[in-house]
Amino acid sequence: PAEEIVTVATYSSIIEADLIRDELAAAGIEAWVADATAAQTLLPMPMGGMMVRVHASNADLAKKVIESSATGEEQESAADVETGV
Repeated sequence: PAEEIVTVATYSSIIEADLIRDELAAAGIEAWVADATAAQTLLPMPMGGMMVRVHASNADLAKKVIESSATGEEQESAADVETGV
């Protein structure tokens, strides 16, 4: 079966969401940006925004990357950690 995809962050603009997706990719985490409004069509008042989504197995690491990004810390990729670069 396909691995579950989860939302790790929601942003008000596509630019913010794309920047985070790029940071996650640089850290070796596959991520997607989805329109939250489209995902919430069954709700009477959609919240809107752009969701950054990842495989459930990468959610904790992705959240750490996002938190580090918010504090301005430099990111290490999973490959850098493994090789000691």
